[in-house]
Amino acid sequence: MFLKYSTREGNFNFARPSEVSYSCHIAVCDDEANKIKTCNFKPTFELNGSDIDEIHYELEESINRYWSTSDDREEMLKFLRANKDEIEAGNSRRRLAEIETEMDALKEERDRIEANQ
Repeated sequence: MFLKYSTREGNFNFARPSEVSYSCHIAVCDDEANKIKTCNFKPTFELNGSDIDEIHYELEESINRYWSTSDDREEMLKFLRANKDEIEAGNSRRRLAEIETEMDALKEERDRIEANQ
């Protein structure tokens, strides 16, 4: 299980269509990248990454700023708290796999360069 989130900038306020703001999408996925839990909220600045502590804090701040009767942000917070260790382990495994892929690509590039000298 791993976490990823990203922010888009756009015109999300239908009452003021010229107003530009952010919308952050959070997804917790299983190891095959299937979404398990998702949530959208309005952050005050652009957020991108996979840091569970950062998104946990920003979700809490969002809840304190904007009240809603139908709030999946609370559910996401509970889910993140309950699965924090598993998510952090999954984030680490995913990052290690990305690093290995980058290392392989760099090794191939080095081999091509050395072959051309």
